Amino acid sequence: MGWDVNTEPDLAGYMIYRSTTSGGDFALIATVGPATTRYLSGDVDNGVTHYYLVTAFDLGGNESDPSNEAGATATAITDPYPSCLEGVCANVEDPPDNVWQDIYPGESIVLDMGEGNGIIDGDGYGGYDLVYYERDLDLLGIVYMDWVQVELSVDRSAWYTVFYWGDDDPINTDNTNIAAYGKDADGEVDNEQIPITDLWPSSTTPVYQTGMAVDIRGLAPSGYAYRYIRISCPLLGDDPSHVDSIERLN
Repeated sequence: MGWDVNTEPDLAGYMIYRSTTSGGDFALIATVGPATTRYLSGDVDNGVTHYYLVTAFDLGGNESDPSNEAGATATAITDPYPSCLEGVCANVEDPPDNVWQDIYPGESIVLDMGEGNGIIDGDGYGGYDLVYYERDLDLLGIVYMDWVQVELSVDRSAWYTVFYWGDDDPINTDNTNIAAYGKDADGEVDNEQIPITDLWPSSTTPVYQTGMAVDIRGLAPSGYAYRYIRISCPLLGDDPSHVDSIERLN
């Protein structure tokens, strides 16, 4: 949910209230700072409509009248795989199947989760929010991890890097299930050999255990659903990034 900024000079923040009944008893669920104008309510049950109000409060603790009431119904994720929006990416639209798309150095693709759908910073799946699936070349049980950058956007106007293999910056890999490989003696090398036993398994049958699970917390602003995904192959890569699939977890 979102709201217009309050322009009072002594604004201290906002309070968010929630109820399962329209016009009913609202309970305070969060207090946020004055720079925040969005809130993502994650602890809700699928199929239940929740109603929200927002108030502003000043430095003296005085609280404004409530906003208009807004309601929303949470639904389960029915399609966790994005569609191809820009670039050559038809092979990435499918669930993991070890049929990959080559993205050459300097090129990128853009994927679309669809209207009303997007990756969020959630607590399910151990806090991981998306999975980037590589290929298992010749089904040898090893992924040769290519240099790659994964970014998220709400509306394609601002992009946030949530995973980058190849820049040797731990901030972009510490949030993944392969953080240890970025900190080994050779760092984030192109074609890093990672056994599939250390990777994320797909939810498909057959199972393809070639996934890099990514937690977006701290790398993309919270309170948003990220509809768009951009995957790029850095210019310094020796070969293409081999992308099998992207899966939304939260």
